[in-house]
Amino acid sequence: MLNPGTALSSSFDPLYYCFGAGERALVAGARITPHFGRRDSVVARSATAAAEVVARPVAGDAQPLLSVVGTPVVLDTSAGIGKATPAPVPAPGGLVLEMARGSDARNERAVTAAVRLVNPSRSPAIVYFRRALLTFEVHGPQGVAHCIPETESRHPARRGFTRLGPESSATLVSRLVELCPRGTFARAGVYWVGAELDTSADGGSVGLEAVTGQFRTSRPALVRVRRSIRLFPSRPVAGVNGTTPAVPVGAGTAVRASTAAPARPAPARR
Repeated sequence: MLNPGTALSSSFDPLYYCFGAGERALVAGARITPHFGRRDSVVARSATAAAEVVARPVAGDAQPLLSVVGTPVVLDTSAGIGKATPAPVPAPGGLVLEMARGSDARNERAVTAAVRLVNPSRSPAIVYFRRALLTFEVHGPQGVAHCIPETESRHPARRGFTRLGPESSATLVSRLVELCPRGTFARAGVYWVGAELDTSADGGSVGLEAVTGQFRTSRPALVRVRRSIRLFPSRPVAGVNGTTPAVPVGAGTAVRASTAAPARPAPARR
């Protein structure tokens, strides 16, 4: 209940409601008019619409409302929408790493991101392009998180290298819940995801001459998570020197721990 002279406010990201094709409308100078409730009728006049009432006067003769229209606002570049996107910068070998697409996920478990490695030149290129070499940086409602895969220890096989023909590309899709800290996408909202590829396999041991170096995307992809999930505290993770640090759920910090069983004490001699 709102008493006279009081107000109730709530902030939101317009990208959440304009996800997909509607993103193009969110440019500098765009005029946004918020609507709370239905838009086709302002006053509830029938019993069937009683469940859709968003505002009801406590006293007086005013009618219940099905919709409340807010004051229009105009977007500017300080909101981070409509800013100029930097042009892709070719990395070693002239290759360019791009975020091909994000995803519209029901919850954290369904979040994926596609990364594309492009060869814009007219000469072929060979590169060791693997999911295990991709890291992701996520900006979302809970802050920034870094998603790092498990270290790949196997020797690069010849068939693991990718040949990119002239003006061609290769795309890898990653399921981010397998790479990111627990709870990174637990909250419903919009996330900005960028990627980096760090490949050092030059192919010399298998008779190839591959491009090596670090590649980073210049433009992030958008991910929308439509439902929040509730996280339950997990078992504590052993820290350095046997300490047990307190790790907040969804804090955006990756914690690695050894799964080896503790050594048993030797039996006492009689």
